[in-house]
Amino acid sequence: MKHAFILMIFVTMFLLALSFAGFLISASSSVPYTKEKITQGNFTNLFNLYFTGNPALDNRPCYGNPNATITLVEYSRPNSGASREFYANDFQELESNYIRNGKLKLCHKNHISLGEYNEKADTFKYALALSCVNKMAGDRYMKFYLMLQNTSGPGEINNVASSLGISSQDFQTCMNSSDDEQVREDAAEVDRFGMTGVMPRYYLSMDGFDSTTINGVPPIDDLKRAIKRYEVVLGD
Repeated sequence: MKHAFILMIFVTMFLLALSFAGFLISASSSVPYTKEKITQGNFTNLFNLYFTGNPALDNRPCYGNPNATITLVEYSRPNSGASREFYANDFQELESNYIRNGKLKLCHKNHISLGEYNEKADTFKYALALSCVNKMAGDRYMKFYLMLQNTSGPGEINNVASSLGISSQDFQTCMNSSDDEQVREDAAEVDRFGMTGVMPRYYLSMDGFDSTTINGVPPIDDLKRAIKRYEVVLGD
């Protein structure tokens, strides 16, 4: 009986693995990011993308203590009214009450759809610029993002980067790329997590687990109450 039970578990896991593999192969035909991760053997990101719904944060810009247990992930566009609203209001209190004391870190991801990624329109150019700065001068990412809020179009992006002391030649070389892994990842998540037409979106969590999803810019009091729930769990 014991051996039969073990065999049943093994067969079940094997069938689930086959099902997952078949699903990924099917998905890879329509989502380049999925195919890329299969080729790399990066199944952790794929599992999060298709099953847990947790944003991938590998090599992503986070503002605040990198070891902060509470994480707020933001999907937004710097040139949107909602982004300006968040940083003019909520961000100030978050920085004063949670980020500076090391309790919370704010991580940014680009809100870009697969269609916008494929079209390489203005949204893609902003997302690519942010990815380039993250790679070239990560410590200036937040300042770059905030400065982009005051631009009227992609034509001003290069000047903003140059004003922060980023090499114009290297930045332009990066911007000439029609592809970018981080932007592809963001587009895949926006599509898979059902964010098309919903902007911004926030994920509040403890080390990426037990996420609270927030659509739109939340009233600061609501956001503080959500953070407090995690603080209570952490014994703070």
